[in-house]
Amino acid sequence: WEGDLEAVLGVAKKAGPGTVAVELSVIEDTLIQVGAGYNLHISDNMEIGPEIRYTDLDNGDSDTSVAVRLKLKFGHTAHHMSKKHEGE
Repeated sequence: WEGDLEAVLGVAKKAGPGTVAVELSVIEDTLIQVGAGYNLHISDNMEIGPEIRYTDLDNGDSDTSVAVRLKLKFGHTAHHMSKKHEGE
């Protein structure tokens, strides 16, 4: 076994028109990161929302970041494909 062990745990809950998400990431001997955000569903292909992340590095350094996340989906999804075939 080579390399550091990595684990990610996250939960999401519908809240109003969007979703609240919380995530914990751990990379052995490297960092622990906690993030939280709100994803607003704009369309089948787009989500946008604020997020904040706190990172604690094993060397003693830490960092907090605040950002706006934009998620774009390209191509067909299984859901879209099944809708297309229902009408044929």
